[in-house]
Amino acid sequence: MPETFTTKMLARGIFVPNGTLTTLYTAPAATKTVVTSVVLCNRDTVQHRVTLYLSPGDFYFCSQLVLLPRETYVMQVNGMMAPGDVLQGSVTESASFVHYWMSGVEITTTGTPETYTTQRLGVVTASTGYPYLVSVTAGTKVVVTSIVWTSVSSATRLCTLVSGTGSNYIFSDKPLAPLETLVLQANMVLGPAPGDSLQAGVDAGTDTRVLASGIVIT
Repeated sequence: MPETFTTKMLARGIFVPNGTLTTLYTAPAATKTVVTSVVLCNRDTVQHRVTLYLSPGDFYFCSQLVLLPRETYVMQVNGMMAPGDVLQGSVTESASFVHYWMSGVEITTTGTPETYTTQRLGVVTASTGYPYLVSVTAGTKVVVTSIVWTSVSSATRLCTLVSGTGSNYIFSDKPLAPLETLVLQANMVLGPAPGDSLQAGVDAGTDTRVLASGIVIT
């Protein structure tokens, strides 16, 4: 039978500390899932170690992966989960400042095909007021394929990218050197909840430009 693909934000949140594996996502019955990307953000000033474990099968997407202070790490996984498979995650340290954002596609033999429209999602001047870069409207989802940060400043700026709902961090005080360009290619899914969003902030100034591109799904 023909397959139907449903793009989805599979899970997002903050890892449980002390090496405790916690279920992040379970593939539903009669559903195959492709985990397309996992974004990890360490908000702490010290390193943390992350584990992502798939069962059954005893497979690790990563084991004790070291995230440096303020580091954002993007895993372009494109790994397949069978119906009933469970993806778990943990942080080894006693305190967890590591945020995760997992996106993917659920594949079934039922449902309605999605419609995809590529477009510029937003362009803003980042500021201490955290302007909205991307916002989801009712009845839609958004895949953020790339975000470009460009400095037109002679000073280093500390950049933060956070979801407006859920307070999940993608960047947290990430340094942007004078006149530097930083590109994040994450394929992150937002929505379908109306108001789901991304906000772009810096520690000072109005000399950092941010451009988001991607796909709107209806």
